[in-house]
Amino acid sequence: MRKILLLFLLTCALTAVVKGQEYKKFKFGVGIGPVWADRYGSAGGILITLEPAFRTSDNLAMGLRLEQAVVGGGLIDNLEVVSSVSVNGQYYLSDNKLRVFTGLGLGFYEYGSDAFGTKFGLYPRVGFDIRHFSVSLDFNFIAESRVFNNSIVSKYFGLRIGGFFGGGKN
Repeated sequence: MRKILLLFLLTCALTAVVKGQEYKKFKFGVGIGPVWADRYGSAGGILITLEPAFRTSDNLAMGLRLEQAVVGGGLIDNLEVVSSVSVNGQYYLSDNKLRVFTGLGLGFYEYGSDAFGTKFGLYPRVGFDIRHFSVSLDFNFIAESRVFNNSIVSKYFGLRIGGFFGGGKN
């Protein structure tokens, strides 16, 4: 019985590995877009991102997000620079030309001033890819900090508009 179970599990594992993918495994995205901070007096801002990713299947991509957001209305010269490095996953809900996805990312956020330190954060995301064009909306939640009874940006929306290289259909 153990041999049959082992053979069954091995067959399942090999089937998963052998299954061909319609999309290329590696993808590298770049993007830029507006930012809206969840705080009084924020004037919004801009973000830039780099996102290398690896498709584990046609419907699932795992990757990194390197992002820098400049948000107006902060404590330091009315600007806050928030840099983040995170890992994320995206699950594609369709296999059409318009590929809608949802995802989640976890990582570390660092503010332009050392006084605030590095904070843990996460972001749910939704978006779509069409050909090599991509749009996503990320809602970033960052562990809140206070300096001199003033809080810094602890949440912000980022709308990323960009494109990607690789990752398309074979």
